[in-house]
Amino acid sequence: MTINFKNTIYTTLMLAFMLLSSYTFAQSEKTYFKYWVSLVDKKGTPFSIDKPEEFLTTKAIERRKKFNINLTEDDLPVSPIYIEKVGKQSNITVLYSSKWLNAVVVRTENEYDIDAVEDLEFVTEVKLLGKWKIKKDEDKKEDKKKKDDFKGYEGDDDIENVRPYLGDIMTRGYGSAYYQTRMLNLIKMHDLGYKGYGLTIAVVDAGFKNYYRHRALDSMRANGQFIDYYNIPYGDKKDNDNGKHGLQVLSCMAANIPNTMVGTAPGANYLLISSEDEKSEFPIEEANWVRAAEYADSMGADLITSSLGYKSFDLDELSHEYKDINGKISYASQAATRAVEKGIMVLAAAGNDGDNKKSNYVASPGDADKIITVGGVDYDREHTSFSSYGPTFDKRIKPDLCAKASYVYVANSNNKFARSNGTSFATPIMAGAVACLMQANPEKSVAEVMDALKKSADHSFNPNSTYGWGIPDIFVANSFLNESAYFDYNTEKLINPGINEFNTRIYYRFYSPTSQQVNITVTKINIGKKKKTKEVFNSDFQVSAKDFLQGEIPKVEKFKSGEYIFKLTSASGKVYERTIEK
Repeated sequence: MTINFKNTIYTTLMLAFMLLSSYTFAQSEKTYFKYWVSLVDKKGTPFSIDKPEEFLTTKAIERRKKFNINLTEDDLPVSPIYIEKVGKQSNITVLYSSKWLNAVVVRTENEYDIDAVEDLEFVTEVKLLGKWKIKKDEDKKEDKKKKDDFKGYEGDDDIENVRPYLGDIMTRGYGSAYYQTRMLNLIKMHDLGYKGYGLTIAVVDAGFKNYYRHRALDSMRANGQFIDYYNIPYGDKKDNDNGKHGLQVLSCMAANIPNTMVGTAPGANYLLISSEDEKSEFPIEEANWVRAAEYADSMGADLITSSLGYKSFDLDELSHEYKDINGKISYASQAATRAVEKGIMVLAAAGNDGDNKKSNYVASPGDADKIITVGGVDYDREHTSFSSYGPTFDKRIKPDLCAKASYVYVANSNNKFARSNGTSFATPIMAGAVACLMQANPEKSVAEVMDALKKSADHSFNPNSTYGWGIPDIFVANSFLNESAYFDYNTEKLINPGINEFNTRIYYRFYSPTSQQVNITVTKINIGKKKKTKEVFNSDFQVSAKDFLQGEIPKVEKFKSGEYIFKLTSASGKVYERTIEK
């Protein structure tokens, strides 16, 4: 047999090249894992609940004293002895700890290295938080992965021209943010001087790109309302521009440009915390959320607002099923409940999965107990199709309250403005309003404020898992909380919810200083060429003394288009009317 020596050399060289390329590719990648490590107790901690000043800030201590909240063992930092022993295990790096849930988060490059940690006598459980494979030469240049379906329905369009139109000037200086503020009847509170002054709002979100130079936030920076910035995925306080979502969220509250955009709490102080890793979607972000909540507590935050949600992850086996949406499985949900127990008001977005037939329920931490989960409505106060539904798996009503979520005006990272959609924006709109209510009622507890908000909301008479208790009226909620000097408790009144058009519902609210029976009618007017009228509803209702009669007219969806007169007649014969149109 004749051998072609030249071809043999070529083939050999090609095989060698392929092997070398394969080896080089393998060496150019590295894998690492992150784990949640639960600990049995806090033995060995040098701290004591008798000396909280050694591990809590003055503001955090004052909040607990103010609301008679006892310090407990979960306030104590994790045992440094346990942290040290975990960190001494081969190839284990401790990233941070959680005092509330008594755990540490660790990183390792080899899956089997975690076995030694599991074998430690003080470790009760180890859970995988994520698995990453990245190229070494791209460690600092990774492509930012598009986020999960929670933000999948959110989008915005830049508005190039931000000069105020005459219509915006007529809306009392709020500019294009007027209707999202008016819907909550918050402008009355602003007029009384309640704009969130003295309250610290912790914003737990993704990136806050250009927050330090956007003109919408000039007042926040100039007046010293910016408290701190902390980027948890990077483990430091670098101004890392890892996305614009947090900036948009922040602007719903903190923006203050008269006649262009004024947020719901332009007087509050802000603590910005980035907990999202934009490159992937894993439960590590739930752990980061825990870290964020504990940091907010230590910095003395009064409120936490978070427009993040967790259900689906890059590894299916780590994703949450509906049975997990009970407020007790997700670490973020557990921490949200714990934050409320420490006297912090917590708001979380319901999510944008309403159109997802297989998974239209709220995400974590929106399933947490004791917090305000915020759903979305449109301009007509109707449910937006993308807003996620309740109830939680354990049958609690979610969302709790609703705010405008469609076509919301926000600041964009290019120093301009945009219209955007999502419960991500309904949540900070609500958070700012709640801060104003808390400013007006500084001695009221989280539970008392939440109760007043629910009582004032437009579905309070029939809460459900689409709207929860509905859209609150902040001015009315304030009247529930105290003998407000700005609310006349001695005069009956029909309170207009601020809209004169309807589609599927006619909502009413009537305040009565005395116990009485009232009559409500709805009459269609201008029927036919002869402009006839036709009564389509007539019923009597009983209202208690110093109470609100709240409800809606039944079967409104069957009403024909046109003009109607809503009329309420009190026991004294006084008539309250308003014209509405379908």
